[in-house]
Amino acid sequence: LRGFEADFEQVSHPVAFGGGPAPPAVTSKGHVFLARPGRMRWNYKEPVESQVVSDGRELWIYDPASQEVQHLEATQGFLDAAALEFLIGEGRLVETFDVSVPDCEGEEVAIELVPRADAGYERLGLRVRPGTGEVVATTLVDLLGNRTHVRFERVRSDRAPAPSHFRFEVPAGVEVIEMRSSPGSSTTP
Repeated sequence: LRGFEADFEQVSHPVAFGGGPAPPAVTSKGHVFLARPGRMRWNYKEPVESQVVSDGRELWIYDPASQEVQHLEATQGFLDAAALEFLIGEGRLVETFDVSVPDCEGEEVAIELVPRADAGYERLGLRVRPGTGEVVATTLVDLLGNRTHVRFERVRSDRAPAPSHFRFEVPAGVEVIEMRSSPGSSTTP
């Protein structure tokens, strides 16, 4: 793919700790842009606005309500190595994952990916349109059992998004929390 742009709905299902009832699922909606190598922008609109932006080298996580942005290097180990490889377009499914196809009936094929090496998640699920290979949904299960499902609508994969989509400029008065060599340090422009 040269690029990817879509509206998304993300549903996060947290697990219960201590034998209590599971917390309710949280639904978020917004718009995403992805491009090689390693660029992404997730603009969350509901239930609260936030942004996750990376140019492939740096990652910014902006929370307008708290007037804070976390800043880190995308290659610093904060992102899982296998996930980063795919984001920058270098990954190979069969070398990185044990792949199974639990459902190949109907208009979408389900693909289950279990990482072969230690990873920051347990498994990744994809739902793909067989005729085009278009990914219409993903499900990530982390090491604690939390499940995050993302469904894409109005997908555009025929052109690369403009480079400006992957730049983040810190708004005036917003605190920057540096997650680099000295976690917890912060600055305010």
